[in-house]
Amino acid sequence: MRSHPAKGPVVWFLENPERSSPATSTPVAAAGTGEEPDLTHRDAVSAAALRNLAAEIFEVRPNEITDGAAFYEDLGIDSVQKVEFVVRIERQLGVRLTDEEAAGLRDFGDTLAVLRNRGVSVGP
Repeated sequence: MRSHPAKGPVVWFLENPERSSPATSTPVAAAGTGEEPDLTHRDAVSAAALRNLAAEIFEVRPNEITDGAAFYEDLGIDSVQKVEFVVRIERQLGVRLTDEEAAGLRDFGDTLAVLRNRGVSVGP
């Protein structure tokens, strides 16, 4: 994530949203694998790639991210991590979640359901 030296990453992103268009995004490395997850195809994504992305951002092991594991209560993430997760999904898949959809993401299963409702094919 790029950051403005004086403002930090979140403020910089909010003040410069055009700097993070889907066309310029780069896939992130899968947690602990040295490989890049397949998140660049806009119509399909694997749940495993999303799980690896979440694990990297949330600083947990991928196997801790089950469909029902609550982001805040079970995984102990903070709001900045959740925002980063949503932003990275949006950038890499080329989808835009509404504020209501983003706020409603309580666990990984919610994330998969929202993406499916937006027409993204989510595989294993």
